[in-house]
Amino acid sequence: AIDCSSNTIVYLTLQEHFRQYNTGSGTIYVSNDSITWTAVHSAETGLAQGETTANPYNPYIDISSVAANQANVYLKFTYRGNWDYYWQIDDIEVFEPSAVDVSAINVMPLNTEYTFLPVSQAANLYLAGDVFNIGSTATSGGTALFEVIDSATNTAAFTETVNLPVIGSFATESVLTTTAFTPTAAATYFVRMTVTLSGDANTGNDIFESATTMVTDSIFGRDNGTSTGALGIGAGPANGIVGQNYTVVTASQVTSVSFFLTDVMTPNPAGSPVWATIRTQAVGSEPSNTILASSDTLIIM
Repeated sequence: AIDCSSNTIVYLTLQEHFRQYNTGSGTIYVSNDSITWTAVHSAETGLAQGETTANPYNPYIDISSVAANQANVYLKFTYRGNWDYYWQIDDIEVFEPSAVDVSAINVMPLNTEYTFLPVSQAANLYLAGDVFNIGSTATSGGTALFEVIDSATNTAAFTETVNLPVIGSFATESVLTTTAFTPTAAATYFVRMTVTLSGDANTGNDIFESATTMVTDSIFGRDNGTSTGALGIGAGPANGIVGQNYTVVTASQVTSVSFFLTDVMTPNPAGSPVWATIRTQAVGSEPSNTILASSDTLIIM
């Protein structure tokens, strides 16, 4: 049993991953006598057939009504399924939350759409992050410091401090910068968010750093240079078309187009022509049939 006799507020948290097929259920029960059990969490809630929770999903469950001030607290995990998938559980913790404890849980990179972003197209980039209140009381005051860091020099190319909104207990709020960052030089950048709140009981969870974004002199790309998977576009001359979308915010000149082809098709594509075209495409529509520009034609060897 778990001794919660000195805890007036008691929460349960864990990491879980539940996948629903049809009628599967994952239920957590709490008891203070191992006879009467109270259901406090249902992992399958809101999941349709074939859907899963986040991996991992990290719920915070108030079990104070059963566990607070109790010397013997019991947990029971029950999975029921009929030709169903799974419920994975890890890192179970029973704790009394501090009154004040905010955590930086996410900050967006400079760009989530492209892996390579030219300086000419990297304008007016706003920063955003998420702050979670693990405290037992709503927050009042506090700030979030956003920094854009040059990975090579570890220096800040941009900073802005934003006031935190009121965040309810065990609630999450998003915070945004009001000033945009526009890179002036090619570099690899990441975003750091640091939250500060008076009386914060745990400052070890106050910083979150994003993935990096490569701002380049001229390269626009969605790939990371590693081929993973393939898309068949047909064999033989002009029998297949595949493309990518790029949003151009500043007029620029295209000097080259790079792509990767495999020759694992049957029949072998040797001798087929390959060329690139540039077309406009409205949001939600098919690409225009009007070709703005076309590359030289290459023959697959």
